[in-house]
Amino acid sequence: MGYFTQIMIEAKERYGHILKERNLVMRGERGDGGLTLVFRTRDPNGWRLPVELYVPGKAETRKDRAEWEDVQVTAEIHTEVKLGGAGWFGYIPRQFEQEQHLEGDDMASFANAIGVYLKEVVLVPLHESDKEVSQEVAMAYEEFSDLCGPDGPEIAFSTDGKVETLTVEDAAGREVSFAWRCSGVGQLHVDGKLVRRLEHPAAWEIQRAIGKHFREWTGSQPRQSL
Repeated sequence: MGYFTQIMIEAKERYGHILKERNLVMRGERGDGGLTLVFRTRDPNGWRLPVELYVPGKAETRKDRAEWEDVQVTAEIHTEVKLGGAGWFGYIPRQFEQEQHLEGDDMASFANAIGVYLKEVVLVPLHESDKEVSQEVAMAYEEFSDLCGPDGPEIAFSTDGKVETLTVEDAAGREVSFAWRCSGVGQLHVDGKLVRRLEHPAAWEIQRAIGKHFREWTGSQPRQSL
């Protein structure tokens, strides 16, 4: 039996039901003496789970076989944002997490934590999609949505392939738009007037700029189309 064989068998036994529910398969990728377990859909143009289990090799552990106490888990946490009903979507990176079993830790808790990652982390496309927007536009859409509320006006999205634009009416009746260029520059307009230019902004800068210039909807408002 190979060094990694038993841990591969145990991984399938422990987490196979979760992978089946999410239509994922587990693959082992060798590199630098270790093994990385990755999770994908069978469709080569499908989805991947941004969670990896790294199993160090024999040269690193000095053991006869791989053990769970040596496994290192990494996970990229995203929020999926759907822009209306035309099929446009995007992802907002939230955080990068790492887990490793430490001496004295409960192994069952560590194994359960891995299961939670496999079950709950958002899937992302394996390849770029024509319908996927930038993370900056996804962030702006989420901020507009929060300020508009569930019964607020429609947030319109358009793109010419180089510039992605969101347009929505605020509570003061003004047309507010956020335009994002692939060069990494965002522009916020109110009634056609540029009020803020953002170069390679962090997520919080986009949120703050929109929050400052957009008049929030309060209470129940009829949904409108632009």
